[in-house]
Amino acid sequence: MTGKISIRSVTAGPLAVNCYLVFNENIKHALVIDPGGDGPVILRMAKRYEVKISMIINTHGHCDHIGANSFIRDKTGAKIGIHKLDEPLLNNTLLNGAQRMCLACPPHTADFTFEDGDHLQVGGVTLKIIHTPGHTNGCCCFFIEGNDSDPPILFSGDTLFAGGIGRTDYYGGDEAAIYRSLKRLIEEIPPSTMVYPGHGPACNFGDESERNPFLLNLIK
Repeated sequence: MTGKISIRSVTAGPLAVNCYLVFNENIKHALVIDPGGDGPVILRMAKRYEVKISMIINTHGHCDHIGANSFIRDKTGAKIGIHKLDEPLLNNTLLNGAQRMCLACPPHTADFTFEDGDHLQVGGVTLKIIHTPGHTNGCCCFFIEGNDSDPPILFSGDTLFAGGIGRTDYYGGDEAAIYRSLKRLIEEIPPSTMVYPGHGPACNFGDESERNPFLLNLIK
């Protein structure tokens, strides 16, 4: 499929989650990654770029990443997807942290679930699911292959940040598991990959491999 893949983002919700709008400029059917809040703002972003939101996917089920799922689904008809191990968090405000952090997170259900190695396709964009447990049981990264003109892309959720990694002290967190997940990323993700995390600035995976202390400890 030809056409440049565009990524637009907005910082959404009270915990400043990076919500991403991803679409092929020739198709104009978009997917939204981690709409953590501010649903009307996300819809205005889609309108600005003249795209129809057809799919909503979550890197994991914490309340700050799912808070506007149902709002956007109700307004657009888009389907919601999440890893099957984190599906129970969508309608449980204790497990997803909404009660602990006193955040609004309407309970809802997924329209579909995915597993490691699955591929999702929306309007000329294909993402590979990489299951990266540790931050939660069902935490995932989404990978888009590169081409001659564009580098590969990794939406890393709360598994990997610029200079850091996700915490493991919430429900489903597992410190040993997140280090196994990071080790897998080191082995599988090309250094040229651009990383778009759940919080904070984007970064280059090769650069992170050389300066992120949590990755350096795994490489040595």
